[in-house]
Amino acid sequence: MTYLESEQREVRRCRDETHAVLETDVCIVGGGIGGIYAALASASLGRRVVLADGAAQLGGLTYNANIGSFCGFYSNGPDREGCRPLTRLFAEEMFADLEKMGSAFPRYSSRTLVVPYYDLGFLRWAEHKMQALGVRVLLGCLVSGVCREGRRLTEVQFLSRYGPVSVRAASFVDASGDAALAWAADLPCQVSAADVLGSQVFVMGGIDCTDPPTTEEINLRAAEVGRQYGLERLKGVFFYMPVHGGLLSVNMTHVPTPLDPVAASEVTMTGKDLTDRVAAFLRQEFPRHFGRGEVVKYGETGIRQTRSVAAVHRLKTEEILEGTVFPDRIARCAWPIELHNESAGYVWHTFSDDHVHYIPLASLLSPELDNYAAAGRCIDADTAALSSVRVMGPCAATGTAAAYALALAGSGSVHEIDIARLQQQLAPNLQD
Repeated sequence: MTYLESEQREVRRCRDETHAVLETDVCIVGGGIGGIYAALASASLGRRVVLADGAAQLGGLTYNANIGSFCGFYSNGPDREGCRPLTRLFAEEMFADLEKMGSAFPRYSSRTLVVPYYDLGFLRWAEHKMQALGVRVLLGCLVSGVCREGRRLTEVQFLSRYGPVSVRAASFVDASGDAALAWAADLPCQVSAADVLGSQVFVMGGIDCTDPPTTEEINLRAAEVGRQYGLERLKGVFFYMPVHGGLLSVNMTHVPTPLDPVAASEVTMTGKDLTDRVAAFLRQEFPRHFGRGEVVKYGETGIRQTRSVAAVHRLKTEEILEGTVFPDRIARCAWPIELHNESAGYVWHTFSDDHVHYIPLASLLSPELDNYAAAGRCIDADTAALSSVRVMGPCAATGTAAAYALALAGSGSVHEIDIARLQQQLAPNLQD
C-alpha cells in the first residue's frame, strides 16, 4: 500500500467515555518556579508527584515570560562577595547546573546578586529534573473542578484539548499564580484594590554585548526622548546573555493583567505593540550595540499579582519593613518592595545590607483545609508586601516549604505539624 492508498476511519465522540484518573501522593497545580521546587522537594522525600500546568511548556513565567534573571535568591551586600544566599535548597544545584550548561550569568546589580539566564537552558534543566525524579507532568491542563470531603481536597479535575483528566492525591500545592485551585475549591481569595501592572518582555537578538550600555544609561536616555517613541514606561530592566551571537532580555513595558479571559487575550496583542516601540527606541538611540537587533521572541504577558488565597495570616508591609521573625517562618527574602502600580515607573524601596524579612507558614495555609498549601505569588500578603516576596527566590522557597509541610502532615492536618522539625528541614533556607 502506498501513502496515496491509505485510508481514514471515522470516529465520533462517546458522551459516556471514561477519562484518565491518576493516583498520587501530592498534586501540584502550576509548573512555574514555585511548582517546580515543590516537585523537587516532594520527590526528594520519595513522594509520588503529579505536576499540572495550563501552558504547553513547563516553566511558568520563568520560561514563558522571558523574565531574564533570577531575582530574590540573595541578600543585599556592598559587593558580589557580600551577597549571601537566602534560598539554597535545590537552588545551589540549579545554578551550578545552569552555569555548566552556559545558561546562567551571575552579576552584581542593584546591591544584590542576580542571575541572568538563558530560558531554553532553564526549560531543559527543569524537564530533565522532572524526568529523572519520576514526576508525572501534565501540560495544557486547566483546573475545571475539585472534589472536597470536609476539610480535605480529594481530587482535582483538569480539562485539556485531548480531554479531561483527574488527579486524586493525599495533598495539594497551589502554585498556579492565580490561586486557581483555591478558587475552584470555593475558598475565599483576595485581589488587590490597586492596579498592579504586568510587563510584556521580549528578547532582542543580534546585539553587541561588548561593553554594552547599562540599565541606568538606557533609562536616562528614555527619560529624555522616550515619549517621542510612544513609550509610557521610562524605567526598564535589561539583562544581557552572551549566547547565540548576543541576546538581550528587555523589560520596559507596563500592561494590565486582567483575570477576564477576553481582556487578557487582547492584552497579549496590544502588549507586543508596546515592545515594538521599545525595540525601535533601542535601535535608534544605541545604534552601536542594538542597531542590528531584532525581536526574536515575545514572551507571555508577565503577571506580577492577580488573585491570592485568603490564608491564616496575611503578610503585611510593616512586617516586611521591620523584618518580623515569625515563630513559623519558612522562607526569607531581602528583595525590595517593587510595586508596579503606575504606567511610567514603579516603587523601588530597597533595604540595608543586613536586612532580611520572613514569610510565615500561616501565609500559605487556608484555614478551611488540612491538606492544602499555597506557594509562589498566590500566598497571602498585602499588595506592597507581595511585591517583594513574589520574585523567584521566595517563590522557590515557598514551594519547597509547602511540599515539606504537607509531607510532614501526612494524613493529618498541615496546621498541626511540628514547626521545629519543618524548620530543621528548611534550615539552609532560614540560616546562613
